Amino acid sequence: MKEVEGVQVVRAINDVDFIVSSAQTVALAGIEPNSMGEETAKDKKYALALVTLQGREKEPKIQKLNQLLVHPNVKDFINKEYKGRLIPVF
Repeated sequence: MKEVEGVQVVRAINDVDFIVSSAQTVALAGIEPNSMGEETAKDKKYALALVTLQGREKEPKIQKLNQLLVHPNVKDFINKEYKGRLIPVF
């Protein structure tokens, strides 16, 4: 096992059997999503979330931002742009 930092993974891709990396690094390397192991959205352990201070969750600006983030157009954009590298879980 050999650990490399960040985008160094891109250069090491052809020299290893397995990588763990971010979707952005995989995209930079030009790796097609269908060549990667299958991932599902069942386990939301690594999902990103909108977080605010307790008591501010009902503020109109926070509510509007949340509505925008979970809009179907955002899901469509993620699916089109990242082609399976990221999976929308909303």
